[in-house]
Amino acid sequence: MRIALIMMIGILTGSFASGEQAATGLQVQSTAKIYDLKDRSKHLYNFKNEIEISGDTKKMVATYTDLDGKLLVHETTVLKQVDGKESLVSYDLDHKQMGATGKIEVRDGKAHFTYTKDGETKTASEKVGDDFVISTMIVGFLGRNWEKIKKGETLKVRLGVVDRRETVGFSYKKESESADGVKVKMRPSSMIIAAIVNPLIWTMEPNGGFLKELEGRSPVKTAEGDKFKDFDGYTVYTQGALKAQ
Repeated sequence: MRIALIMMIGILTGSFASGEQAATGLQVQSTAKIYDLKDRSKHLYNFKNEIEISGDTKKMVATYTDLDGKLLVHETTVLKQVDGKESLVSYDLDHKQMGATGKIEVRDGKAHFTYTKDGETKTASEKVGDDFVISTMIVGFLGRNWEKIKKGETLKVRLGVVDRRETVGFSYKKESESADGVKVKMRPSSMIIAAIVNPLIWTMEPNGGFLKELEGRSPVKTAEGDKFKDFDGYTVYTQGALKAQ
């Protein structure tokens, strides 16, 4: 069984602003360097997250490039603020490496998935509730639940995964805490998926306001001959950091 979770370094959210604080046009919120997880001296990819806020709507554009600047993955997320909570409007994926595109839209209480690869388009829909998130909403989710995280509580979500055209269960729990930050472990709920996808480790600032580092599965792939394989990376955020709310 193969899983290619579109996770998760594009996990970047910023504050909704109001009035004169709202951003005009896309503005760079954060950048990052992505290293090999096992050899952390090996810088392989770069990341940039841009954000535009207009009223209760937030647009985020995340891009992953190689060291020559070639675009590998492009993600666009549109969120709306509803009763103090971020709700997904749409998520669009353009995975240049895989020659694939995908989309998730939420309407009428359902997540609608579309994924196209090798000229074949597949669709699915699934009823979702308040525990539904996608990768780009995770930092905001952690920030809003930071007191629970700090107390050691386990938080559960259904993560929308566009290439699988379904949601997948994950849990979040504090692993350790120091003056430098709090490590939160993201673990698959399914034993089958847990056997093939290692937990992701999110290092947040002690107050839960910013994501500093991320260890685990990335949207980008590594080339192996004429094929691509899943890539686990070590990501260090180098500009702006990532605001949790």
